Amino acid sequence: MSGLTGDRRSGIGPSRSKAGAEAGSGLAVSLGSAVGAAVGGAMRSFREALRFGRPGASASRGGYDGGRRDVRDASWHPTAVGDNAAAEMDLPTVRARSRDASRNHELVRAGMRRLKTHAVGKGIRVRPATGSDALNEQIADRWAQHTGAVTPGGESSLFRLQGEAIEELYQAGDVLVVDSIVPEFNDRPAGAAIQLVRAERVPLDLEGSHSGNEVRQGVETDALGRVVAVWVHDSDPTDGGVLGFWKPATYAGGDLSGGVEGLTRIEASRCRLLGPTTGQRRGVPITVAGLWTSRANTRFKDAAIMQGIIATLLSGVVEDDSIDSGGLRDSEGNRVTQLAPGMVLHRRPGTKSEVNTPGVPGPAYAPTQQSIIQDLSAAIGLPYAMLTGDYSKTNFAGSKNARIDLELFLVELRDELWSRLVYPHYRRWLRAEILAGSITLPDDLAFAYGGGGPEGRRVLEAKPLMPATPWTDPRNEAAAEEIALRSGTMGPGMIAARHGTTVEEIADEWVAARRAFERHGIELPMPFGGGAGAAGDDGEAPDRDAPDVEREQTDDTNDTNENDRSALR
Repeated sequence: MSGLTGDRRSGIGPSRSKAGAEAGSGLAVSLGSAVGAAVGGAMRSFREALRFGRPGASASRGGYDGGRRDVRDASWHPTAVGDNAAAEMDLPTVRARSRDASRNHELVRAGMRRLKTHAVGKGIRVRPATGSDALNEQIADRWAQHTGAVTPGGESSLFRLQGEAIEELYQAGDVLVVDSIVPEFNDRPAGAAIQLVRAERVPLDLEGSHSGNEVRQGVETDALGRVVAVWVHDSDPTDGGVLGFWKPATYAGGDLSGGVEGLTRIEASRCRLLGPTTGQRRGVPITVAGLWTSRANTRFKDAAIMQGIIATLLSGVVEDDSIDSGGLRDSEGNRVTQLAPGMVLHRRPGTKSEVNTPGVPGPAYAPTQQSIIQDLSAAIGLPYAMLTGDYSKTNFAGSKNARIDLELFLVELRDELWSRLVYPHYRRWLRAEILAGSITLPDDLAFAYGGGGPEGRRVLEAKPLMPATPWTDPRNEAAAEEIALRSGTMGPGMIAARHGTTVEEIADEWVAARRAFERHGIELPMPFGGGAGAAGDDGEAPDRDAPDVEREQTDDTNDTNENDRSALR
């Protein structure tokens, strides 16, 4: 402690020279500490950079835990890339794996089938909304004849194409819809047609420019980012026949205005790409987050099956003095390369060999597999019970809530089908029908349609009729709809739409049913307690001006009760 005990007030203290020397020594120590800290910090940063592969990586201080960098997160350092760059890196592999899993993995395939069934149902239908009942009926009749064969060859219906579109979004992430006007073919009349083009036919590796527009991943956009055209392979490059898959040529960037051999440029007015979200050129498969989980489920099942096979086939191992070399052998001394039922293996004395005979399956098998499948169902977006068909592990409330969550997901898919597939084709078909004279417009609408504008566009207006929403609790849900109807919070049309129909269809069905019953002398009671209007038992509407006897009797009763209460007071 010498040199630090002086008292300035008494004048007793260290000499100036000694104080300067000690000050210099302290400064040296401070500088040395600072330099050491700097060097040490640089070395730590360098070591962390080597460990994590990122220069300047350091522990997060006061920031977000999601950005923490330590040993536990050493393998999680994703590169910051956009959606389009990520697609160029991995989308071909992701699609190939997704299609393989959709063909061969039982749960991934079941998920595709169930998603298609619930999203499409009986199909999204079109309700003409021209403002003219006669014209609506005329268009609806012609449209019903057309939707049975909408492809150029007439082999597919519009209902079937909706299901195929969902399958493509599930497996590949996008699908191209192409419109065309085709001549008469076999029994299919001339007119508008539609077809789906697989995602692989739109080249991911096509980049360049065309008439000042940017072409990337086979999609051509203008300066505002609007899609103006899509480039398509003339044939599917992944359908290589007997030899299987072959990789198409890679196209270098440059001016594509002269065209590209083997590719066709389709104007955006004739095609639409389903699947990509805002900013994306191409879509990503619905299965993408569940592909590794599906593989984990397969490996886990395979391991459990192999474990069971070994436990079933191998009876035991005995020590045999005649065995003079290591390894397991049969009773004749031959090395064992495969197992057979009831096999007993022999080994040399003094060696150690243990036989694992677990239960089939083991106690951890079911909960582990359930956990893996739950992760898979969450990644795909389908409830666990719906994906597996196993409703033994859920209750009624859980199933109902899962169904509500699924319906919100289905709304998104149905909107994509309506806005990008069904409605655009309907408008193109209707224009062709009007031009061909197959649909006759009323004079006022014909004039408006010819002049364009809002009144003219009204001819092409239509509303979607989405698939019915299945009841999960019919009694309570029907009661809720009745309350909503009587309270005015829902109209008859809204309730009918929830069941995939219209008020007109319900009314027509009831009228037809009543006539059929009357032909057999059976009286069919109509809904809401009457027939035409609010009819009474005699079939006549009640007189609204007649005195309300029931209300008068109620009023008299209330007066009597009030008098009795006054007497008691």
